[in-house]
Amino acid sequence: MDSFMPFSESVIGGAATVNAFAILCTLALLSVALRITWLAIRSRMAGEEEKPHVYMFFQTQLGNYAVCLLLSMTFNTFAGILALPWLIARGITIGPACTAQAVLTQIGTLSSGYFTVIIAIHTFMSLVMKRGQSLLLSRCAMAFGWALAGIMAALPFFVATPNGAIYGPDGIMCGIRSAYVQLRFFLHLLPILVASVLSAILYSVIFLVLRGTIVLQGGVRLTLDPTERWSGRDENYNRFLARVARSMIWYPVGVCDTNAIKMIFD
Repeated sequence: MDSFMPFSESVIGGAATVNAFAILCTLALLSVALRITWLAIRSRMAGEEEKPHVYMFFQTQLGNYAVCLLLSMTFNTFAGILALPWLIARGITIGPACTAQAVLTQIGTLSSGYFTVIIAIHTFMSLVMKRGQSLLLSRCAMAFGWALAGIMAALPFFVATPNGAIYGPDGIMCGIRSAYVQLRFFLHLLPILVASVLSAILYSVIFLVLRGTIVLQGGVRLTLDPTERWSGRDENYNRFLARVARSMIWYPVGVCDTNAIKMIFD
């Protein structure tokens, strides 16, 4: 029989915030899906031979990785939506729904971290090293990521534990219970930390290379003179690289800050 674990009054606000963000994420993901679907339908109805740029983007390797990352976010979003009945009931019902939320959260967290790093590696290889990836390698990387997330999410079901199920209530949501500190660190927190650090390093290097501070031709060289950094490049190309560099510098900052907050609350 399912048991009920009530929330204390001090966490009701946090539970409401989690559900609010889950709803907002659901609306954001739904808007992306509807936008892509509408563009495809409009293009087909208009008889346009050239496909929309957004549609073409999702046929590239980077687009495929982006789709995987969106699917990863969908897992986390669904997990957040499952907490809505608990907010209404002001407590968690321990049972299949709680376990499902824990599994979805684990798959979403692991796959999000993995594909964030894969996108960073792909961007690094393409923009910095000027090397492309084979289609087979890209497909294998995607398959490995989903398999890894699935296996690690299923692993707690096959570990013998003296203190009951590994998945269960964990604050205002369900996840790896705080009673299993080591498993919680290695299966949940460590992947978040590794993904954050690797993404921050790779995107910071990409930013510095595109900005011209680091030059890789003829070995690694640090360039501080702005005139030398941009010498030999077209002016329009300079502006483009500057825009890309300015936008990309916030990516590792956002990843690290978001995951650091998550780790603190966990």
